[in-house]
Amino acid sequence: MVSRLENMKSQKHSSLRLLLDVPEDHAIFGFDEYASALTSGIFETDPHFTIGIFGKWGSGKTTLLKKIQYLLDSSYSEKVLTVFF
Repeated sequence: MVSRLENMKSQKHSSLRLLLDVPEDHAIFGFDEYASALTSGIFETDPHFTIGIFGKWGSGKTTLLKKIQYLLDSSYSEKVLTVFF
């Protein structure tokens, strides 16, 4: 009797291509304007709020958040601590 593992080894497997969810360094969707507006809003508002970023997979949510984090860290680092999780 052929073991399951031996059976799997003998079968030819087609190659599997995985799509990676890697944020873009240079967004092409006009995120600079959105990130700038949200960054100003975050800094100029009392810190009693939550911002939600919603969208389909691959729509740029992480890219937008990373851009906002960059702007906050580079412009307001003495007054704002960003935490990305």
